[in-house]
Amino acid sequence: MKKILLFLAVLMWLSQDLSAQRTIALQAVAAHSGGGANNFSAANYNDGVISVGTAQPWGWVSSNGWIEYTWTTPQSFQDIVFYDGGRQVTAGQIQYWDAGTSSYVTVIANFGPLLNPAPGSADTVSLPTRVTSTKLRFN
Repeated sequence: MKKILLFLAVLMWLSQDLSAQRTIALQAVAAHSGGGANNFSAANYNDGVISVGTAQPWGWVSSNGWIEYTWTTPQSFQDIVFYDGGRQVTAGQIQYWDAGTSSYVTVIANFGPLLNPAPGSADTVSLPTRVTSTKLRFN
């Protein structure tokens, strides 16, 4: 089973198998709507760097913004692991792109707050079912 590891505001990893840590996140293109630039840009969501606390680089979005990952081929996943570098993830929706309807489908309406304050630690969100898509968005 493929799994997603997300380093939100820090880094995103998507893994084919959590125990093997084979990532598919680095194959995605990360984008966001309004938020950080330069040292705080969307490129930091899946660059392989796990920042902790105030260390840079890391990314962020403005209120009501989104973070999106796009792959050239469909990927399957069910678990999302957030490494937030000690920055609190407050709330949001998890959505995937449905190519058949050309629209996003909300799979989890509210995945927050994630309260794990320990730098370098993780919070896991499991989707109700396995998803296969070319896009994943946190809204």
